[in-house]
Amino acid sequence: MRGLRTALANREVRQTYLQLLVALYITTVVLAGVLVTTLWVLTPIAPELTWAWTVFYWVLRIAGSLILAFASPLLALFTVNLVFPLLGERVFFAGMRVLDPARAAALEQREGMPLVRSLWMTVARMILFLGGTLLALAVTLIPLVGALLGPALSLFFTARAMTWELLDPVFDKRRMYLSAQREYIKQRQPALVGFGLPFSLLLSIPLVGPLFFGLAQAAVATLYVEVLELGGEPELAGDAPAIEPA
Repeated sequence: MRGLRTALANREVRQTYLQLLVALYITTVVLAGVLVTTLWVLTPIAPELTWAWTVFYWVLRIAGSLILAFASPLLALFTVNLVFPLLGERVFFAGMRVLDPARAAALEQREGMPLVRSLWMTVARMILFLGGTLLALAVTLIPLVGALLGPALSLFFTARAMTWELLDPVFDKRRMYLSAQREYIKQRQPALVGFGLPFSLLLSIPLVGPLFFGLAQAAVATLYVEVLELGGEPELAGDAPAIEPA
């Protein structure tokens, strides 16, 4: 909530947010429509099916639609970050400048990783997230508990992956490659999931949810400054070198 208030109160955040919003909104709506429609087409309910198979298909449709509703906004964020890699960065640093202008300037002035490497990081994160989403879809096939456990598992993966992706500007400037990012996420997973859970639910609301994407990108700066790196980045203090790939 503090992150949202910070984002909404800042003029620079609002202006930059609008640019990110248009790209994310269109991409999210299209992805959600295509994925959910595809799921229903692939699970036809014919009149000759037994009641057990009919129930199974309906459970798969409903649980699968929930999972895709959680996944679509994040898949849209991955897509937009690939096509417009600097949009999210501008929103993030606009939010961070409200909290700590000097620190934001020092981090923003650092040279990020090469463009190709940065794009590959986005692709790698998307592949990891898709793996988790497929696992959640598979879990929905478990009798009785699958319809509840699958969407819950999908929500967990989405919350973690969403915060991870929103922090991409930081990982880029600190030159943290995939292995370093995974270790960073593992050490701070409760905070990342806790931040991402309400946003994952909010963003999954059809048509309305994607409107909050830019605010989430700005709000994550509060999580980063006040929770994840409360003492500041060691690289900026000169205590440690930038984290290069293994």
